[in-house]
Amino acid sequence: MAENNSPENRAVKRTGRRKPNLRNRLAGKITKITAIIVILLILLNLVTPDRTFSSNENRNLEQRPHFTAASVISGEFTQSLTSYLNDQFVLRDTWVSMNHALKAASGQKESGDVYFGKHGTLLARPEKPDETAVSESENAMKAFKNAYPGVSMDVMIVPCAAAAESELLPAYAPVRDQYDDILTEEEQFASCGYSVIKAGDTLREHSGEYIYYKTDHHWTTLGAWYAFRSSEEALGITDDSGSYTDHVVSTDFAGTLASQSGSYGHRDEIHVFEPAGTAPEYYVYIPDLKQTTTSVYDSSKLEEKDQYQVFLGGNHPLVEIHTANRTDRNLLIFKDSYANSFVPFLLSYFDNIYMIDPRYYYDNAASLMSTGGITDVLFLYSQNTFAKDKSLKDVLNDAVSDVSENKSQTESVGGNVSGNASGS
Repeated sequence: MAENNSPENRAVKRTGRRKPNLRNRLAGKITKITAIIVILLILLNLVTPDRTFSSNENRNLEQRPHFTAASVISGEFTQSLTSYLNDQFVLRDTWVSMNHALKAASGQKESGDVYFGKHGTLLARPEKPDETAVSESENAMKAFKNAYPGVSMDVMIVPCAAAAESELLPAYAPVRDQYDDILTEEEQFASCGYSVIKAGDTLREHSGEYIYYKTDHHWTTLGAWYAFRSSEEALGITDDSGSYTDHVVSTDFAGTLASQSGSYGHRDEIHVFEPAGTAPEYYVYIPDLKQTTTSVYDSSKLEEKDQYQVFLGGNHPLVEIHTANRTDRNLLIFKDSYANSFVPFLLSYFDNIYMIDPRYYYDNAASLMSTGGITDVLFLYSQNTFAKDKSLKDVLNDAVSDVSENKSQTESVGGNVSGNASGS
């Protein structure tokens, strides 16, 4: 047999070693480069300060967990540490966007609990209710209603776009029937004496219109306006303002669903509706910022990532709106961010409007009920928030406890006065 006199064999004869071929050399270089990149990323992670918030994902990031023997034994420390390392990994936003973009390009129907819907629409997955949390919220609302029998109380639970505009979902998407969840809750509210505003029915009637953003989980100003019109009877108001002037304040809004999915192919418009006639005089006070302004809109937020914050500057523990009206009606709203674009439509119908976001509120609402002379209360939540909310019950229970305590003290004082009078 003829001897193979290839370059590799000649190299073996001279050196006793086989010269690595091109593929092996390339693999070796890739391994070295990968190792260098990993080492650099580790070093960058060590020197890069931790972030508290991701504007792209619009959420708080996990912070360095506190080491305790109990947390290690329970497994809580390991779980928190894993979340911390994932959240604080250097260039996390870039990796997340790249990963989600690849999923969309490969034909996947969803990413990060966001469905890739028709016409470029992104749709949040309807949340499965936390039965314990919902039950506790409903019980707290019932107790709150009983504690203030003379106050008119209404409730509005708003479905997400995947429920109200289900025709936009990708084919065969496994979506929970959120309307059924809302109906069950509304029946419970009605049994407690609340007036129920069925915003979901109204929104479904206008499906196909621009009632939800394509890239964000909120309803649009048009969606909020339709809900407002459907709430007039329950709120005891009549919209006499006539037509509204529609102002487009942004055409490049990429919202929370774009951040979660990594899909940035579309942009939304943000509209502001103002009464075509004479607007009411008012000012807004935001206690946590100690800030007073003359508008419910904050145009500076249009320069930030979350442009939906143009409505009231975002979420705050408490917002006070004081008008020059003389209606003898004062409204308190327990809310999530859906209420921020809804409340501008209420300015003409109440003397004062107070907005409490229970997720951030730590004062006693009973004091506000008293000092604010509250005549009306509105609970306005998106179903995806209400389905898992654990803050509302705490705020309401504190208010009810304060009312009960004051009532007991009053009865005690009254009893002592009566006793002293009979004794004298």
